[in-house]
Amino acid sequence: MRRIAFLIFALTFIITGGHVYAHVTEHPPTETGDFQFVAHHEVSERTSGQGALQFKVLYMRDHFPPEVVAALDKAHGGFDVDRRDGKGETYFALPGVGIIQISADLKTTHLIETPPTLKEANAHYTTVWMTSEGTPYLSFPANDVGKIFTTTMEGTLVHTLEAPDAMTDFQHQAVNTYFSEGGKFVPTGITHIDGMLYVTTGYSDL
Repeated sequence: MRRIAFLIFALTFIITGGHVYAHVTEHPPTETGDFQFVAHHEVSERTSGQGALQFKVLYMRDHFPPEVVAALDKAHGGFDVDRRDGKGETYFALPGVGIIQISADLKTTHLIETPPTLKEANAHYTTVWMTSEGTPYLSFPANDVGKIFTTTMEGTLVHTLEAPDAMTDFQHQAVNTYFSEGGKFVPTGITHIDGMLYVTTGYSDL
């Protein structure tokens, strides 16, 4: 059996080798990815939340390009920030839209051309991570299709982690039994530590 640690996997071939939007009436709908939109609206004075957890709302949905606005009701996932020096962009993905980049100053939204398999899936979370050589990647756990997609920062798909099978040894009997009996792989979050991607499997019976 293949041996991998409990809820851990490594992308060996890789390891070794808020919010910006456009005025909807000022930009025509786009048909393919890799487009940029600049906000022109006044900043909102609204707040969200209660008590100590109250936040200022910078922009409302009408600052997004039309493709994003149409998909906001399907939004069900997290985002991550590129924390490398000189960066600061925010990344997330929406079903039917694909990967979205928000500039560090929160004034520009950039739609990144996205592989169809990822574009149609629900990316429940987003992780920006780097190899030991400093090469950055984006990883998206798609809970609805049971896969984890990894792309370059430009959206090129470089790896797809499929669901574990009965031959995968997690060194944990309960986990081995779960997948050997056909349990669903429902990845909902990932993080990168010391060359490994750690995966959470929410929405499952594991």
